[in-house]
Amino acid sequence: MVLWRALVATGLIGVASAGSYSCDAEYGAHCPEEVPGPGLISCLAGAGDAGKELSADCKGWLDMMSACRSDIDKFCQGNDADAFVCLTQWTKRHDLEDACAKVLPEPPAEKPPRKGKKSKAKAKRKAHEKATKDAEQRSKKEKEQAKKKKKKSKKKKKKKKKVVDDEDDYGEL
Repeated sequence: MVLWRALVATGLIGVASAGSYSCDAEYGAHCPEEVPGPGLISCLAGAGDAGKELSADCKGWLDMMSACRSDIDKFCQGNDADAFVCLTQWTKRHDLEDACAKVLPEPPAEKPPRKGKKSKAKAKRKAHEKATKDAEQRSKKEKEQAKKKKKKSKKKKKKKKKVVDDEDDYGEL
């Protein structure tokens, strides 16, 4: 089971992504006892040399493994099981040797950024931020108005008290 998972992860067995190299059929037909590494590479190369049919993907994988040996050792810590993923996704193409970069498939073209179109989620997020900001401003204004009103009522009370105190002062004369 562990071997199967390792082979699926490497792209040697079935679940290879688009643009990857796979030796699925050849691995099962010619070298079922081998594990990823030098033994599998030599077994598949020997099968090709013996006139057995190898797919274009498998030939690409063998070319990659031979042309990129030093890069695999350098960037992938010699891990043949993840070599394709390591070289195409985890390592920058300009860091690879020219011979290795030439045998690897071209990376997919990056999608140009969308202009003028905003996602619905982004529009909702913006609307929520605006509503929150507006609510905060309203709340702040209401608090300020409440403070002013309270201040006015204190002034009125003070003024009223002063008038009452003044009346008391005049009444005693």
